[in-house]
Order: sequence, then structure tokens, then C-alpha cells
Amino acid sequence: MIKGMLKNWVVLLFILASPCAYATPAIELVDDLSRIELDAGESKQLLILLVSQPDCSFCEYVKSYHLEPMLRNGTLDNVAIVQELDLAGISFTDFTGDSISPGKFARRYDAEFSPTLLFFSANGDQLHEAIIGVGSRDYYGFYLEKAIKISAKLLND
Repeated sequence: MIKGMLKNWVVLLFILASPCAYATPAIELVDDLSRIELDAGESKQLLILLVSQPDCSFCEYVKSYHLEPMLRNGTLDNVAIVQELDLAGISFTDFTGDSISPGKFARRYDAEFSPTLLFFSANGDQLHEAIIGVGSRDYYGFYLEKAIKISAKLLND
């Protein structure tokens, strides 16, 4: 009986310690916006771009408490692709195929403050006003979900 209980505890601990048990989809860093596939069947996906910088606790909050859980639970499946633009990162390719620095891209969309969420169509049209900063943790999820719904509706109408 003790062996059986011990075996059950070992199995439970293995499951809880397994990295796959709570695997979080990684949010990729921006590399080439001109090659992002935003078409999924009959509906089009939007691009949610998180403008962040190193050691930004609010950026980590947005990722850990909002974007990653939405990715993990499937809320954004066939709705949005999420990528991150690190303001301290290297140059990347913008929607037109040109190389651009993160700072210059951020200035183009008035997104020099982090965290900022930008909502784009496949061709780079901004679908919703940016969500800048974290004004209230109590309402952040509400504003994010509202921006996603409005952006998706604009994209698919």
C-alpha cells in the first residue's frame, strides 16, 4: 500500500515538474514583417506587436498575464499572431521589405514608450489605436480584448 502511494506521488511530481505541463508559447521577436503569414483560411489574422525593452516589468506583465495566456488557451487561434519588438534589438525588415531599426519603427507609430501594443493588418495598416503602458491592471485585459475584437472585425468585414 505504501509503495502504491509512493508511486502515485512520484507520478504526480513528475507531471507537475514537467516543462510541457505548463509550456508557454514563446512570443517571437520581430524579424521580417513583410513575410508574416496573416491569412488563415477564410478569415484574416491581425498582427499584435508588443513594443518592449529589457528590464521592463510592465512589459513582462503584459506578456505573462495577458498575451501568453491568450496564446496558451487558444483565444488568439486564427485571430492574431503576436510578435515582440525589442527597442534595444537589432534592425529588422518592415512591412515594405526595407530594413529598419526598432527605434525608427517605434517612432513611426508613436510607440517609443514601453510596453505598447500595436495592431496591424498584413500590409501594415494600423487597425486600432495603440495601447500604451499599463494604466490599470484591473482593466488592461478588457481594453486588450476590446482592441482585438475591433481589429479583427475591421480586418474581416
